[in-house]
Amino acid sequence: MDWKRLLFLNGLVAAAYFLLAWLLLPLAMMPVNAVPVWLPAGIAIAAVLIWGYRLLPAAFIGHFLLGWQLYTPIDSSGWWLCVLLAGHAVLHAGLGRYLLQKYAVWPSTLQADGDIVRFFLLGGIAARVSFNRSTGLFCSIATG
Repeated sequence: MDWKRLLFLNGLVAAAYFLLAWLLLPLAMMPVNAVPVWLPAGIAIAAVLIWGYRLLPAAFIGHFLLGWQLYTPIDSSGWWLCVLLAGHAVLHAGLGRYLLQKYAVWPSTLQADGDIVRFFLLGGIAARVSFNRSTGLFCSIATG
């Protein structure tokens, strides 16, 4: 893949990630401000599965832009939180591909029942990655 195509795909996936995340924000449940299903993580994992680890920067950029919109008006140290949470999005997508390849679920046609079950179980594990605990850690580090 040449660098122009790679740059275009990263921009496209980052824009899709950011826009979907921005559209999901009004669905956040109070008081924890959480969305039941974080669909942008699915976009990031799908992009990394299809085009490889070279699309991990798209997840970083998309989540960083979302964090920038949410956290920097509050505090000047908000950019730190943006970087840490964007790194967390990269961890989800990268771990998702790693687990699916390690356990021979991807690439696959997903026609066998066992492959489908393993795909959703491993993808779910990668998408979860103890999000609440690590986000609390990130927030405490970023805010001092």
